[in-house]
Amino acid sequence: MLQTSIKENNIMKQFIPVFILITSKILGLTSLNPVQAQSIHELEIRYAAESNDTAKAKIAFRIGEAYWFERKVPEAVIYLKVCTDLCAKSGFRENEINAWHLLGNAYYKQEKFSQAIEALDLSAELARKYKDDKFPPLIDHSFATVYKILGDYPRAAEYAIQAIHGIKTSHHADVRSQIGYSYTLLGNIMQAQKRDSLALRYYEEGYQETKDSDPAQANNMLLNIANLQYKSGNYLMARRQLLHIVENDTLTCHTDDDMYAFLIFSEISRMEGNLSECLRYMNSAWQYTKMKNLELDMDAITSKIIGVLIESGRFMEAKKMLTELESRFRKKGKEPSSAEYYRLKYRLEYGFNNYRDAYQYQQKYIQIKDSLYQLEQTRTVNKLEVLYRAGEQEKRIHELRSAAILEETKRNRNYLFAGLLLIGLSSTVVLTYRNSRIKQNYYQVQVKNLKAQQQLVSMQSMINGQETERARIARELHDGLGGLLSATKMHFLSLLDQTPEFRENNLVQKCLLLLNNSSRDLRSIAHSMMPEILMQLGLLKAVEAYCEQLNGSKIVHFEFQHFGFNQSLKPNVEIMIYRILQELMNNILKHSRAKHAIIQFNKTEHSLQVTVEDDGVGFKLEDRVNGSGSGLTGIRQRVDFLNGNLSIDSRDGIGTTVYMEFSLDEYVNPEKN
Repeated sequence: MLQTSIKENNIMKQFIPVFILITSKILGLTSLNPVQAQSIHELEIRYAAESNDTAKAKIAFRIGEAYWFERKVPEAVIYLKVCTDLCAKSGFRENEINAWHLLGNAYYKQEKFSQAIEALDLSAELARKYKDDKFPPLIDHSFATVYKILGDYPRAAEYAIQAIHGIKTSHHADVRSQIGYSYTLLGNIMQAQKRDSLALRYYEEGYQETKDSDPAQANNMLLNIANLQYKSGNYLMARRQLLHIVENDTLTCHTDDDMYAFLIFSEISRMEGNLSECLRYMNSAWQYTKMKNLELDMDAITSKIIGVLIESGRFMEAKKMLTELESRFRKKGKEPSSAEYYRLKYRLEYGFNNYRDAYQYQQKYIQIKDSLYQLEQTRTVNKLEVLYRAGEQEKRIHELRSAAILEETKRNRNYLFAGLLLIGLSSTVVLTYRNSRIKQNYYQVQVKNLKAQQQLVSMQSMINGQETERARIARELHDGLGGLLSATKMHFLSLLDQTPEFRENNLVQKCLLLLNNSSRDLRSIAHSMMPEILMQLGLLKAVEAYCEQLNGSKIVHFEFQHFGFNQSLKPNVEIMIYRILQELMNNILKHSRAKHAIIQFNKTEHSLQVTVEDDGVGFKLEDRVNGSGSGLTGIRQRVDFLNGNLSIDSRDGIGTTVYMEFSLDEYVNPEKN
């Protein structure tokens, strides 16, 4: 019964890496074909020997472009920035538009979306300035890609439609050859908005545009159409489209398109319950990756074959393939450590009834998935911040430019009038100039205040988003999974009451122990994410309870003291201080090697003083602040957000003292005091 439930819960997760492979094919390309030139090494030697800025700009662009096509993005960014600097310095414009365009694409590959938008804006502005008719459609395509990633689908669709129109009307053959990729992008944007009928229409238009001129892009369109029909449950139509790509169903891959088609074939077979046919299609795709030495594709398909073997109950075959996969990783000097790898290990050990090992692998899988989820949440908040900042910046810049133009006009008029007056009216000129400077300073202050407000809004949005998500996850863990575990335990105990002879069975006792441990760990995790005691009894009780919880580890003894402080603060402030203390105490537990630690609250007339002190090994403050392991940067940001003061004193071999001070006048909760 439990195995059936596990299969049902995991059935939709098994082919995620395969979909990544399919999606990477379906997304298409965004740049022109790579130039055939000398090796990068030869170009770099020429660049180093050249002294003329114009010649250096040409070579820097070719090096950056070559690195881009080799997908070495950081190196491409370095040389493309050099190219743009040299172009501006020397007045050379030949590659400047293209350099800014490629730089924008490189930035969004690095998830630097604000810089990507700025670079693409510069590229578009230069194209307008020099009346270039080649690059605007390609720049529109890149804008559409960036805004799609950011989740601004209406703006992304607008740019994609502009790109298609520009490509169709272009007289440049290498630009017209990109038409299929823009249709693919527009269809993907429609899919992201759940507008599948429109997406299908654009994919079909793209197929009609490319079927006679570019078979590769035409096959890409058929893959898009088949994938959409598969997701809609129209398996028959999906098979028909895929057969146009592979010509006949011989299970022999000859091209990359055949491989991606067979991956979708395997998905359809699995959904139809035909696991043997699913394995045949996947094995054909795997043989092709082996022949072509496509290592990443081979590893991803291997993982999915292992998942299907486990689902089919063929555990020995799955174990053999997993061992081979581990061996391939170690030959490359790596250890397999992805979430998918630990999920396969967990399911395989469970299939062999090795419940203890299965539990350990499951915990590693959950840990990695949680970290990936937190990373994705952070990325989502950052994307929203970029969109908010871009919109606000455009609006504010427009307002400030209008005000500056108006002010410039007034100033010039005053200067002209002053020039026509007698020397005795010079005081009027001085006053006018002074007023002008005051207004200029005012606008500069306004710009600085705007930036500070944007940072504050961004910080507040991120923190509120984190706390809301913590509360949601904690509630779902407690009410959802916690309820299921409790019900399972109740049914299990009821079964033991009906069959007393099972009570002494070792396996039964292990199962009961696992259930108890799982319930306890679940409660601990939910409590850590959003402790109920903080909401019900306030900050002091929550900190005291957290100290008792950590003392259970018997690694560090935490002592909590408070003097004169018995007030309630605003809920969001108490949560913030609690999170700061959590981070500091966890740092002590993980890094300090301390035996004792003290958390102390002291109330003065207008402030709350918080001290966290340990007798550990200490650390060099500059190393921890510049690094990412200790979390001190996040702590400093939270303290700054509360307008508090923070000081840290740490000495090697002596220990660490963290002192914080917060205003009570600003944060006391009037409803509870």
